[in-house]
Amino acid sequence: MVNVLSIDIKKLVIDALKPREISLAELAKAICNIDCVEDVMISVAETDMRTETVRMILTGTGICYDDVLKVLNENSTALKSVDEIAVSKKQKKML
Repeated sequence: MVNVLSIDIKKLVIDALKPREISLAELAKAICNIDCVEDVMISVAETDMRTETVRMILTGTGICYDDVLKVLNENSTALKSVDEIAVSKKQKKML
């Protein structure tokens, strides 16, 4: 039996810039549709004529950062920064 170490993202806090045409509900649903994302909370920090700066809190187990970036890109939303991240370490026994 071999022990395999896995490090999983369980929380991401993201600052992003999205077009005003895309609703918060639409963006939240798209992100929540990513495997392993269990909860999405989005709040508007600033509003401009065409854009909104939003703060997103994503929680789950084993969140794939690349999948999050892909969904943001598909929804014309630019990542400004990752303000917080929480990871957990797990050991799995493999035969």
